Amino acid sequence: MNPLLSPKSVAILGASDNPDKIGGRPIRFMREFGFAGAIYPVNPGRDLVQGLKSYPALADLPEAPEAVIVAVAGDAVEPAVAECARIGVKLAVIMASGFGETGAEGKAAETRMRARAHAAGMRLIGPNSQGVANFGSGAILSFSTMFVETPPMDGPVASISQSGGMSVVPYGLLRDK
Repeated sequence: MNPLLSPKSVAILGASDNPDKIGGRPIRFMREFGFAGAIYPVNPGRDLVQGLKSYPALADLPEAPEAVIVAVAGDAVEPAVAECARIGVKLAVIMASGFGETGAEGKAAETRMRARAHAAGMRLIGPNSQGVANFGSGAILSFSTMFVETPPMDGPVASISQSGGMSVVPYGLLRDK
């Protein structure tokens, strides 16, 4: 559970310098909410992302991150998951859609990714996921805008939802004082 809730390091594939884009929000959130681990933006087109050193590829990182946020387009996801498995990543959060929900071909790609991940001892969140947020550790592996609209805080309640959209309702109600 540590790579999920309190990873020591997180890489963001498809990292964006824009903190309001899908590949930029997790970096922004982790920095705002006190993540103490290493944050590794991965973007072959930039030397810096949001003031952090950026790397052209996972293979260029100084260590294998415990968690990777996969914020790249659908066609790049399966090779990204394979690379994560190859270098020893423990958890990958896949934000892209276009897999099991699209039919047989997408389901087959999802099955291949899951098999490769599990063979390497890696867990997957997603695909088509808004991610995971732990405000206790600052590990906000998510692009959800709900953390911008209603400031988060750590507390005695956890919310787990299969639907990112439906997770907003209890979050909002719990935060409304």
